[in-house]
Amino acid sequence: MTKKGTIQTHSTVTDLAKFLGLSMSVPLNKALINSNRHLFILEYNEIPVGTIREDRVDKDEFELSYVISPKYRGKKIGQIMISLYLIGRKGSFLCEVKEENFSSIKMIENLDFKLFKTENRVNFYKLNHS
Repeated sequence: MTKKGTIQTHSTVTDLAKFLGLSMSVPLNKALINSNRHLFILEYNEIPVGTIREDRVDKDEFELSYVISPKYRGKKIGQIMISLYLIGRKGSFLCEVKEENFSSIKMIENLDFKLFKTENRVNFYKLNHS
């Protein structure tokens, strides 16, 4: 059996809610109406394992938020997911990571994101990707 990983764009409330294990909700629906926001779901063997939310901050600047399903954490899936996401993309990418989230800090730094600010126990990272 061949294992495969794909990154999918899901812009329906049902798809995202299903991945997150949630029922339909108004706040989630409002998040998807934002034209400056895109949601991506990483599937591994047709199983959703991670998601990235991309918010356009400026013309070529994006804030990223990501999560990996607890069952798949510690397997470098987050690093693979963000690497796949960055293929063919140009611009500045921003991430906020809590100071105590050592796994996420290590992953982001391995992807060449650079720490540029710490505020209220949150680290702010940036990657300029051309």
